[in-house]
Amino acid sequence: MTAQGLRYPRMRHVAVPRPPKGPERNSLGGHAFLAADIAWPLDEEGKRMVLFFQFDVRPEFGLALAPNTHIAAFMSPTMNEIHSFEALASGKDVPERFWDNQMQHFRIFVFGPDAPLVASPEPDPYLEHQALDFVAREELGDPFLAIGGEPKWYQDAETHPGFDFIGQLSENFPFRKRASAPEQPNTFSDNDYCLFLGNSIYLFARPEPRDPREIWIVLQN
Repeated sequence: MTAQGLRYPRMRHVAVPRPPKGPERNSLGGHAFLAADIAWPLDEEGKRMVLFFQFDVRPEFGLALAPNTHIAAFMSPTMNEIHSFEALASGKDVPERFWDNQMQHFRIFVFGPDAPLVASPEPDPYLEHQALDFVAREELGDPFLAIGGEPKWYQDAETHPGFDFIGQLSENFPFRKRASAPEQPNTFSDNDYCLFLGNSIYLFARPEPRDPREIWIVLQN
C-alpha cells in the first residue's frame, strides 16, 4: 500500500539509456531542466552539483503525482555521503521549515506540471549525457532505475506520512563519468559516479507537493 492507502501499480517502468538528441528532460547528466527562479544548485564549497538524473512523470507510471511533474536529483561532486532525514513518527506531518534544515550536499527537486522549466545552457560537466526511455517490466535486473510499481526492498519496508512511492535506484547504480571529470570520492568504480554512496535509493513525494524540495528519501543496502 502507498501512504495514501492506494495499491501499487503492478508494472514498473525501467529507464533505458540512449544517446541524446539535444537537451532532454529525461536523462542521466545533461542539461538540467529547472524552474526559472531556481539556479543550478551549489554545494557548501560553492561548486556546482552533479546532475545525476531527471525525468518527467508519465500517465502510464501510475503515480499519485500528476503527469508532466518533473523530478531532478543533484549531489556534490566532492561529498559522496548519505542524507540524514529526521525520522517521523507514524501520523506525524513534516515540521515547518523541515526542508530548510537538511544537509547541504544534495538537492532533489519536484516541479509541478504547470511549472515553467528552463534548460541550462551547458550540460553537466561530470557525467556522460545519456537520454532515458522507459520500458514496462515486471521483473528487475540490477542495476536499475525503476519508476512506479512496488518497491524492491533490501530491508524492511519504510513508509512516511503523506508521501507516496515514486521509484528507486538499485544498489551501486553506475552513472558513467566523463573522461575529463575527476574521480568521485568513496565510489565503487574509477569510471562511474554513484549517488549516496551507492545505496539503494527510494523516492517518495506528496501527491501535490507544497515545496519543490519536498522529496522524501529512504536508503537501504
